[in-house]
Amino acid sequence: MNSPPGHPTLLRHHVARGLPYPVETVLELPATAYSVEHRDDWWIVRITSTGEPVYMGPGPVEVFVSPAPF
Repeated sequence: MNSPPGHPTLLRHHVARGLPYPVETVLELPATAYSVEHRDDWWIVRITSTGEPVYMGPGPVEVFVSPAPF
């Protein structure tokens, strides 16, 4: 569970050849459940316990707890 409660985990990433600002996606697990890998221009976000990727693409990428509840 994220602290404070009610503040979801967000994944922030850029869109290649797309929007000029980052996109934020709500993730289901606490922020500590994810790992971020950076390989050259490619970024991978995985669920640490299973190794399942939830994002693979251009970066930079950030996984964080939302500053506001929703």
